Amino acid sequence: MTHLHEKDYGKEMKQSFIDYAMKTITDRALPDVRDGLKPVHRRILYGMKAMGLTSDKAHKKSARIVGDVMGKYHPHGDSSVYESMVRLSQDFSVRLPLVDGHGNFGSIDGDEAAAMRYTEARLSKEANWLLDGLEKNMVDFRPNYDDSEKEPVVLPARFPHLLINGSEGIATGMVTNIPTHNPNEVADAWLYVLKHKNPTIKGIMKHLSAPDFPKGSVIANEEEMKSFYKTGTSRVITRGDYTIEDAPYGKKNVVFHKLPAKAVGSKGNLVNHLIEKVNNKTLNEVTDIRDESSKEGVRLVIELRKGVDVSAFLNKLWVKTNMQDSQRLHFLVLVDGQPQTINILDYFNYFTAFQKELIVRDHTFLLNKVQKRLHLVKGYLYAHEHMDAIIDTIRGSETIEDSRNCLMSGSTDGITFKLKKNEKEAIRFSFSKEQAEAILSMRLQKLVGMEKASLEKEKKELEKKETQYKEILKSEEKQVKLCIDEAKKFKDTFGVTATRMTTITTKSTKAVEVEVDKRDVVAIVDRFGLVKLVDKKETNDETILFQLDTNTLSKVAVFTNKGNMYQVKCKDIPEGKKSDRGVPIQLLAKMSPDETILFATTDDDIDKQSFIFVSQKGKGKLVEGKEFETNRTQLLASKIQNKDELVTVLPYSGKSTLRIQTYKEKEYDVLVKDIPSYGRNAIGNYLLRLSKEDRITKVSFK
Repeated sequence: MTHLHEKDYGKEMKQSFIDYAMKTITDRALPDVRDGLKPVHRRILYGMKAMGLTSDKAHKKSARIVGDVMGKYHPHGDSSVYESMVRLSQDFSVRLPLVDGHGNFGSIDGDEAAAMRYTEARLSKEANWLLDGLEKNMVDFRPNYDDSEKEPVVLPARFPHLLINGSEGIATGMVTNIPTHNPNEVADAWLYVLKHKNPTIKGIMKHLSAPDFPKGSVIANEEEMKSFYKTGTSRVITRGDYTIEDAPYGKKNVVFHKLPAKAVGSKGNLVNHLIEKVNNKTLNEVTDIRDESSKEGVRLVIELRKGVDVSAFLNKLWVKTNMQDSQRLHFLVLVDGQPQTINILDYFNYFTAFQKELIVRDHTFLLNKVQKRLHLVKGYLYAHEHMDAIIDTIRGSETIEDSRNCLMSGSTDGITFKLKKNEKEAIRFSFSKEQAEAILSMRLQKLVGMEKASLEKEKKELEKKETQYKEILKSEEKQVKLCIDEAKKFKDTFGVTATRMTTITTKSTKAVEVEVDKRDVVAIVDRFGLVKLVDKKETNDETILFQLDTNTLSKVAVFTNKGNMYQVKCKDIPEGKKSDRGVPIQLLAKMSPDETILFATTDDDIDKQSFIFVSQKGKGKLVEGKEFETNRTQLLASKIQNKDELVTVLPYSGKSTLRIQTYKEKEYDVLVKDIPSYGRNAIGNYLLRLSKEDRITKVSFK
C-alpha cells in the first residue's frame, strides 16, 4: 500500500535550495581556513604533484594537466580548471605564484592567457610548502567524484597561504574577498602569535597593518583596515602611485608607476576609461595620455596643460576616475566545513591549531617508522648473539616454514641440529614475525663484526629519535617551538625578497569617500538576494523581485522579515549588464544570515508612501513613510515578539481590502481602514486570531 507524506511546498523548496547553496559554497566558492585553497586549486596542485611536475622537473603541456585534473578530481569543465591554474601562475594576481607557467599566461594589461594547448606548466618552489608531507599521512584523503581515485581533503600547508595569496569567491548568498599580504609581515605576525600566550589583534597589527597587493598600489584608508582585522569585514580604497615630472614648455606630467588594486590585470580598460574622461571634457586639464609601460614596469603618463594646479587635478582624478577604487573586504572562510566570518586573530588561531595537528601526525608517522626499524635492529643484534644456533636452525630445517616457526616460537619440530647446545638456544627463540622474516632474508655480510658495531650505533640513534618524537607528541610547548622554527624558515626563504609593494598614504588617515556623478540607473534585486545596477529595466525575467528607478547618488532601502530596514548606497552597488550576477545585498547591508527581503524601495520614494506590516501570527499596523526617513544604514521598522516574524511589507495602494491566506489554506479579508496606524517601533494589533498550528503565509490587496 502506498503511503502519501504531506510536505509544505515552501519549506521543501527552501531546504532544497539551501542544500544546493551549501554544496556550491563548500565545493567551489570558499577557501578552507587551513590551507587557504578552494577545491579546484587544491586539486590542480595535487594533480600536478601526482604527475611528478615538481619545480625541478620539465614543464608539461597545460592541456595535459587540465585533462588529468578534470578526469580524476574536478569534473566541472576544462575552462574553470585552466583559468584557476592561470591565476595561480600570475605574479600580478597572487603574491607567491604556486604554478610556474611557461608561455603566455596573461598580462597586467588584461590580455587573456593563450589556449591551454600552447602553454606549459609545472609547480613552483613555493608550492612545495603546501604539498610536502602528503606521503606521511599528515592529512586525510577521501574518494574522488567517481570513487576511482583518492584526493586530499586539505593540503598540509606549512605557511599562512590564505593571508599571503588571498582569495575571492561568490557563492549563493555570500561572498569572500580576502586581499593579499606581504609574506615577510605575515611571518612576523604569525611569530608574534606563536610567542605570546595571549596574543591580541592590536599586537598582530603592529606587524600586519594593511594588505600588500602583488604589483603594488597606494592604500588611502589605513584606519578602515583595523575594522577588517577586528571584524572580518570592511573595505579598502586604493589609488595609483605617481611621481611629478617636468615636461617641455613649462608643463607637468603625472606619471603613474603603480595602479589601483582592481586595475591590475585590466590596465588597458583603465587607460581607455581615462581617455574617455578626457574626450567628454571631464578631465579638461589633460592634453595627452600615453602608456609607456614595458617589461621594467608600469609607466602611465598623463600630460597636463600649462599652469594646471597638480594637487587640485589629482583630487579630481581620485573623485572622477577609476584611478582610485574601492572594494569590499570579507574574511569569509570554511571552518570545519561551515562558512564563517572570522577576524585576523581567529585566523592565526585556526592556522596554528592546524599546524599542531600536522606536527602530531608527522611525528606519529616518524615515530612508527623509527619503532619499526628499531624493532628490526634489536632483532638483528639478538641474532648476532645467537648466530650459530640460527644458522644451525636454518640448515637443519626441511622447509622455510620450519625455520620461521622455530625463530618465532622456539618450535624445533622437523629440524635436525648438528649441535645440542644450538637446539637448546633455539627453543628459547621468540622473534616477532617481522624480525623472523628479516633474519631469514639477511645477507651474509650482516655476520661480520663491523656490521654489529654499525647496528649498535644505529640502535642508539633510533632510541634517541624515539625519545625525541615521544616528547614532541606529549608537549604542546615543543610543538609550538617547531611552528616557530617553521615560520622562521619560511621568512628566511621568502621574506628576504618579499619587499613591500603597496604603500599607505600619510596625507589623511580618514576614510576617503569615492564621489560619483549623478546618473539615472535601475537597481535590480532578484529572488536570490543579489543586487546590481543596470541602465534600463529588464522584462520577462521571473527571477527579479524588485526593479527600482533611482540614481547613483540615491540609496536602496529594504525591509526584512525580522522587522528591520536597511539602506545601501547605490554607489556601493556594482554596475553591470543584464547577464551579470550582482552581489548579495545581505552582505552590502550587513544583514543577519537568517534575514530575507520582503520589500525594497528607494530613499527618494519612501516618504511618499505608507506601509502595511503583517506578521505570521496575525499582528499588523499601518506606518507613514516619513517614519523611515533617516541617514542611518539600519533602522527598526517593526518590533517583533514571541518568535514571530513579518510575512509581508506592502506599500498602501489605495485599495480597501487585504486578502490574507494561511498555512491551513484558509482565507480572510481585512479592511484597510480597520488596520491601526502606529509608529515604526510599535508591534501592532491582531488583525485576526489564528490557531496555534496555523500561520499567515501570504498577504495581498484584493
